[in-house]
Amino acid sequence: MAYTSARDRAVSYLLSLADPADAARVGERIRVAPQGAGDPAPEEEAVRSTWSAARHLPVSVLHWVMQQDDPELNVLVYRHPSADEAIRRQILRGVRCAPDAAGSALPLSPQITYLVDSAGQPPRFPDLGLVGALRAARTRGAGRTAANMVLDRNDWAEVTEADQREPLPGYARWALAVRHDCPPALRRQFGTHAKFHHRVRAAGAFDSPAQFALEHGPAVHVLAVLSLGHRLFPQRLAEASDTLRPLVREYLGGGTETWAVLAQLVEGFQGSTEELVITAGAVA
Repeated sequence: MAYTSARDRAVSYLLSLADPADAARVGERIRVAPQGAGDPAPEEEAVRSTWSAARHLPVSVLHWVMQQDDPELNVLVYRHPSADEAIRRQILRGVRCAPDAAGSALPLSPQITYLVDSAGQPPRFPDLGLVGALRAARTRGAGRTAANMVLDRNDWAEVTEADQREPLPGYARWALAVRHDCPPALRRQFGTHAKFHHRVRAAGAFDSPAQFALEHGPAVHVLAVLSLGHRLFPQRLAEASDTLRPLVREYLGGGTETWAVLAQLVEGFQGSTEELVITAGAVA
């Protein structure tokens, strides 16, 4: 069964993490089937509909989709309102984002070629070179422009070395830290205090899907995004599912009443998924 509402997709995804026997029985009682239990054809359309309806997505989610190195999935990323200049530039250049990526540039979908031909001139960047532009950044805009020059792993290695040699200006560090593809080790190098951590997460940059699953909110939006993972970022979805599965089985289990409470709470709940699951278990 395919769902398009965030509430139904959230509950369906969580049900897929429960014990299979419990999930089937509970799903019948609360009238929400576990994800993966229905026809894949309408589910494919529901995934794309849900993706299009999510107007604000963390940049890390877009990056996980790009890690599939699939030109057609990159069309969804390129078109999304949350895609920034750095993301679109990488897609246009055919940069491969998979962790073990190698080989020639990724082919560009004809759909993106059409969009580019209609968009006018490409962005202009400073002539200082990457590190020079980062060191010269004295405003938020200059920091963002310089950070957008980073294109691939070689550029990130250069930035890491430059910051170790002499810390980059604050505006440059911030713009780099909230990039979709900033290496987690470099984010920690930029700062580990709680305020910095919170601001980076609030900006939509996460070190892993597990971190996104546990820390971000509201829960209904997080879970709706994760419900797309089996199609859009399957290589990274397991990290989130493996993190949430023990919580689901400990606090929700196979109790129909517990799942009914969850289904009632999820749409208006403002906290994280972890808080939602624990609260539903406690209320029931």
